[in-house]
Amino acid sequence: MSHQSAEDDAEATTFIRQLREECAQIYELSVEEHGLIQQLCEMMSEVQSFFKIGVDIPPSMFASKEEIKKATLSIRGDMVLVKSKIIESQPLSKFDSPTVVAVLTEAAMKITDYAKKYREDIGGRISLLEKLARELKKLHDLNKLREKDVTPDQYMVPEISSEDLENTP
Repeated sequence: MSHQSAEDDAEATTFIRQLREECAQIYELSVEEHGLIQQLCEMMSEVQSFFKIGVDIPPSMFASKEEIKKATLSIRGDMVLVKSKIIESQPLSKFDSPTVVAVLTEAAMKITDYAKKYREDIGGRISLLEKLARELKKLHDLNKLREKDVTPDQYMVPEISSEDLENTP
């Protein structure tokens, strides 16, 4: 065996070893990525369930041979793709990682906007309820005062209208 051939063999072995190490690291990272995607999809579904909303996603985020007319991330965490002749539904976590990340980012932005409006609506209702409570308390307090002040008086004479006085003989 020539000197050049031995060097080529050593170099090939080195490259194969590096490739094996890269593949092992890619496998470990892929397993970790898959676990995180599963977790995030479940958590997003819980958030959506809290608000009871599905989230429309731009159809352009999905690679498809057939045109996608509408894409919605359902409360259960399924991606519902409406195509011209069929409706597909599958868990978001089953899509490729870049698509899942893009959908989760888009959904998070839309749910955040929805949550802000939801919070503002609750704040508005609370403000109105507080005003109503204050007014009703004032009315309640006024009625209590009236009840205390209007105790029957033994010397009280019923009111007589001017009409009654004119009609007396």
